[in-house]
Amino acid sequence: SRKTAINLYRSDSWIRHVTLYYYKNYQEELEEVLGMDDPNLNLVNLIADISFLKEIPIFQNIPSEYLASLAETMSTIYLYQGEVLYTEGEPGNSLYIIKDGGLAIFSAETEILRLGPKESVGEMALIDNQAHTTRCVATKDARLLQITSEEFYNLLDTHPEIAKAMLR
Repeated sequence: SRKTAINLYRSDSWIRHVTLYYYKNYQEELEEVLGMDDPNLNLVNLIADISFLKEIPIFQNIPSEYLASLAETMSTIYLYQGEVLYTEGEPGNSLYIIKDGGLAIFSAETEILRLGPKESVGEMALIDNQAHTTRCVATKDARLLQITSEEFYNLLDTHPEIAKAMLR
């Protein structure tokens, strides 16, 4: 609702940026909606994702207004314990950030790394699109945020400031 938007606007500066971004980009959709529950829920989810991304080291220096674009580009992936995210030899084209749960990285049959919330896997896949050299399996039920290299490069084309911020 308008009251929610005003309260969000008056809060923390990064929330103000996200609120302005959201209402600027979705004003027409909001006007078509009779009740504001769904748009408010979308806004709350967007703010939660941005808040989460601000805690991830590779995104810490990216301004909130760009994180909003990034958060909207990302997909959510759900894995059950024991489910394979990718195997050795598969094309690598995505970055995955763990929101909940855990992952294990294997080289052949040897576990070489365990990852938990706020950790990521696939950073190099955003850049080089090379085949995976390891296998990644959920150690418990997991919720991940995913961005493909294509989505990432499209985002960098429209917001080159993101690349500069990530390199800091």
